[in-house]
Amino acid sequence: MTTDVILHYSRVSPQPDSWDVTQLFKDLAPNYFPSRVAWPRVLALWLLRRAFVHAGQSFEFSSLKRLPNGQAVVAGEWSFSISHSEHWVAVALSRLPVGVDVERAARVLEKHLRFLNIQNLGAALTPAEQWVTLEAVAKLRGDGILKCRGLVMRGPEAQLAEHRIAIERLAIDDHWVAIASPKLGFTVEKIEHAHLP
Repeated sequence: MTTDVILHYSRVSPQPDSWDVTQLFKDLAPNYFPSRVAWPRVLALWLLRRAFVHAGQSFEFSSLKRLPNGQAVVAGEWSFSISHSEHWVAVALSRLPVGVDVERAARVLEKHLRFLNIQNLGAALTPAEQWVTLEAVAKLRGDGILKCRGLVMRGPEAQLAEHRIAIERLAIDDHWVAIASPKLGFTVEKIEHAHLP
């Protein structure tokens, strides 16, 4: 892999009426079955498979597992993060720890950021850009967003206590995507898929 992170993303396509999503999810990834199944999660699994194929790796859904903290992992040296909103789904795949988040800009309120004591220094970031950054950092760390209180954002970086974290953001339609990595100056290959599955 020549880049540090591969980001695959796609618009959420309509769910076929004849598909039983819960059973499909159980069949695809029996060790990864979450408490709630939504159509975008199924699409995220297809994107994850495509990301592995793109990286020249074989992938079996049965290799997906959840750690006690809820973080998803796959056997081997790969790290991945999945996010979806009602309209977009995104998967980040890397040999480094990685976190990704996608959110519709209109859903994020400044009061949420104030509650979490988020500081935005040196860059004019919208509340949505700040929120997806916060979520991506939380996923990178394997913590919930409450453990990221006091996050300081400085353009392409964020800092939480003594940890510096690199951030890349991408605008798609009325959504924002953020990718978080511990490697400062990480590179991202972005691949948009027109239709899934």
